[in-house]
Amino acid sequence: AGLIWPHELAAGEIQHALIVGYSQIRTGGPLTPATASDGQVAGRGAIPMGARIQLDPRIDLSTLGLAPYEYAIARALQVYGAFVGDTAGGVCLRFINPYSFAGNPYQGFLPAEAVTEGGFFWSRFAARDFRILSSP
Repeated sequence: AGLIWPHELAAGEIQHALIVGYSQIRTGGPLTPATASDGQVAGRGAIPMGARIQLDPRIDLSTLGLAPYEYAIARALQVYGAFVGDTAGGVCLRFINPYSFAGNPYQGFLPAEAVTEGGFFWSRFAARDFRILSSP
């Protein structure tokens, strides 16, 4: 659940919430739908495992010069949001691994570094562009 599939990017539309990894997972228990947490961070900036975040729906994505795949991801984050579901080295989206296919299913509409390096998308937005929809 929450993974980005090649056919969604090819169609230019993702119709579900995404899952993100984040480096600052808060100590304590998770929020539903998460069932466990490995959070070790106390203080500002820490988000509980299972929290749902949303890209501000007031941002006019058409003015940002986003590539088609970036627009599809940003729109999904505005409409459906994303659940914090993993501890990561930074902030990262989760894609279906291209090695799960005979060929590269992302070729032609997603740069290879987007799947392997993760930070390509987040540099377009600031932390203030997001809000937490569910948190204790």
